[in-house]
Amino acid sequence: MSSVGRDSRECQCRYSRRDVIRAGVGFLGMVGLFAACAPTPAAPAGSKPTEAAKPAEAQKPADTSAPVTVATVAPAQGKAGPTGTLRIMLGAEAPSLDFHVSTTGRIWYADNLYDTLVRAADPSMKQEPSLATSWERIDPLRMRFKLRQGVKFHNGEPFTSEAVVVAIKRLNDPELKSQLLGLIDTVKEAVPVDDYTVDIVTKGPDPLLVQRTSFLPVLAPGALTKDPKSANTMPIGTGPFRLVEWAPAQHVKLTAFDEYWGDTKPGFKDVTVVPRKEASVRVTALKAGEAHLIDNLTPESAAQLPKEQVVSSRSTECLSIRFNCMTGISTDLRVRQAIAYSIDRASIVKDIYQGFGEVPNGQVYNDLTLGYDPAIKEYPFDLEKAKQLVKEAGAEGKEFTISGATANRWLKDREIMEAVGAMINKTGLKANIKLVELAEATQIIYEQEKPVVQGSFTSPSSDLLDGDRVLSNYAKAGGRLSLNNDPELEKLFEAERAELDNEKRGVILRQMSQRVHDTVPVMAISQPYWIYGVSPKLKMQAYPTGQLPMLRMQLSQ
Repeated sequence: MSSVGRDSRECQCRYSRRDVIRAGVGFLGMVGLFAACAPTPAAPAGSKPTEAAKPAEAQKPADTSAPVTVATVAPAQGKAGPTGTLRIMLGAEAPSLDFHVSTTGRIWYADNLYDTLVRAADPSMKQEPSLATSWERIDPLRMRFKLRQGVKFHNGEPFTSEAVVVAIKRLNDPELKSQLLGLIDTVKEAVPVDDYTVDIVTKGPDPLLVQRTSFLPVLAPGALTKDPKSANTMPIGTGPFRLVEWAPAQHVKLTAFDEYWGDTKPGFKDVTVVPRKEASVRVTALKAGEAHLIDNLTPESAAQLPKEQVVSSRSTECLSIRFNCMTGISTDLRVRQAIAYSIDRASIVKDIYQGFGEVPNGQVYNDLTLGYDPAIKEYPFDLEKAKQLVKEAGAEGKEFTISGATANRWLKDREIMEAVGAMINKTGLKANIKLVELAEATQIIYEQEKPVVQGSFTSPSSDLLDGDRVLSNYAKAGGRLSLNNDPELEKLFEAERAELDNEKRGVILRQMSQRVHDTVPVMAISQPYWIYGVSPKLKMQAYPTGQLPMLRMQLSQ
């Protein structure tokens, strides 16, 4: 999640995530190979995605440089298990394996090291039972979940309602500073009914509670109670793979969990995930057969691979600008609308994404999201209209500062930020694109009492496939990333959140989408795709959230 904000799912999101998995000897061989790799030469324009599904920040790095080996349940004797090693190479590394804190690690290891109460059945993101087998609403503030019996954590602890209670209590601890709070911030507490029944209580009526539980990592409560910090380097879940070793900046090693509860079992025994920042290194490793899956490809690097080895997916991300509607020249609607008219979105998708993206339809989420309104149209590229609005606002020659991060968080983000700055300059405004280190950029976009910029580049992510989460973060008064206070929009929020019928909520959410489009507290620029490189030996599907559920991958030996 996302933005400086992906919402800080947003704040960091996203286009620099994923690691490579690789076997021990194969990994050593790659070290020499990587050292010899030269930067990727310029490539012809990339082909359009061969597959369109739809996809989906960061804690301080762990204070350790030595490999962490995790003691977990040993495989049962005498049972025939899977064989083979899946090798993954990612463009970035999770700064922590504490999935209650780092949304980056959650994306890569969701459905792999740990389970949630419900989960996405496939890239359509339809929810299916996981650790919860059924659920029902008891009253507007309470839902009851029946839990799966006979499930074990990787350290042998039994899964019971206690694990859900501990998880929610820990996530709500302000000292933890969980990046998941934007996804589950309506959850007040979990109350055990018995060992396999738990009530989840919300702060107000929440029609999204079931979706929210798909972003609730359930870790071994005994291990967390004994040493809360152990989750940073030794997370213990119930997933199909268990952690064997994490050597920061080197690799993460997993192995199939012999006691996994699911009917579908892992199709390979081991997984090695290796971080390699350089796209050229990842592509070279894939071509050499040293990696089965690489992520975070650019259109240029994708063009170096056969089309059948490029898997792309629509994303829940939308590169955007969050405006300061509280102070400075951006409080003038005409200034915000002028910037909206100044952006040539079609050229960004065509020339920068090279087809691996979409022009947004006037909204910071696409048609996969409840609340998306196809009748809303994007602000057309109209430079003369933009100049006129700037002149009417008396803003000609005035500086307009937009903050962003130097890190490559989203596909081609730096190129796009610089291009947007040049486009704004043509309106009569003086654009000042302030690119700083990620930590500073995050601090700037979260500053609400004394905002120091007129805009911030961000990437809202509608992982819940519901407009409420994105709009509440970026446009609601007091939202985590919002510098907006619109009484009319607040009335719509109040009505939408009091309505539990999704069909009726959809009507209100579309009204909210229109209001945000018209008043521009946040403005969509472009919607990128996830781009992966895959070995001919691997079959996988891309998820809109960017998750990599390995249980759904097939690897031929």
